Amino acid sequence: MKKVRQMFARLFAKNISPPGHTYTIMVKGLCERGLFSDAIDLLDYMVESGCTSNGAPYWVLAHHVRKNCKRGFTIGALDAAKLCSLLDRTRVDDSLKPLILRCVHSNI
Repeated sequence: MKKVRQMFARLFAKNISPPGHTYTIMVKGLCERGLFSDAIDLLDYMVESGCTSNGAPYWVLAHHVRKNCKRGFTIGALDAAKLCSLLDRTRVDDSLKPLILRCVHSNI
């Protein structure tokens, strides 16, 4: 995973934006390791860099969030809010939001 992060860092430093499917693969790898905050940050970067997506990276993230939610793991309220904001900005399928919000954990 470290090598992949280094590769992305080099691409970003050269102002090269990888295609959408590359983000989906990276999001999957981060989610499989439980690094949901990093996956959300990567999606945010994808949107900010102007990369368009068919929604696949969001579905991958939602799948892993749901899978881990069933195991008792929840994502933080801040990460959920950031993800919902991303979904609003990209107009990705609205059916993802309730799925993600069910797995929100608030420390309040």
